[in-house]
Amino acid sequence: MASLRRVKVLLVLNLIAVAGFVLFLAKCRPIAVRSGDAFHEIRPRAEATNLSAHSASPIQDAVLKRLSLLEDIVYRQLNGLSKSLGLIEGYGGRGKGGLPATLSPAEEEKAKGPHEKYGYNSYLSEKISLDRSIPDYRPTK
Repeated sequence: MASLRRVKVLLVLNLIAVAGFVLFLAKCRPIAVRSGDAFHEIRPRAEATNLSAHSASPIQDAVLKRLSLLEDIVYRQLNGLSKSLGLIEGYGGRGKGGLPATLSPAEEEKAKGPHEKYGYNSYLSEKISLDRSIPDYRPTK
């Protein structure tokens, strides 16, 4: 009785796998659609949205220009926010020149809980500048 049940379950799983495979092939293959006398090939979405193959229209240029302006505005606002939070950006922050970043005794007490919880010093990690300069120890060619 148990072996019959096992065979039925395996048969159903195989049918589901075959149906999924057929659906996958149907989604990935370009489809030819007949409208009138001519055939039109429907391409996958990735091919249809390839902007490098087509010349950019004036509308696309305007949208790209507007997006770059918005990106600059957002960058300036986020940069101001990080400075107001006390994060030192640039080459003068903690960890400068590859030197170890240290915490004061008061900061070590604040960092103790998250360090035990997460397994790394997240408090100090947030204080280290992302733009710091790190020495390059790779051998010259």
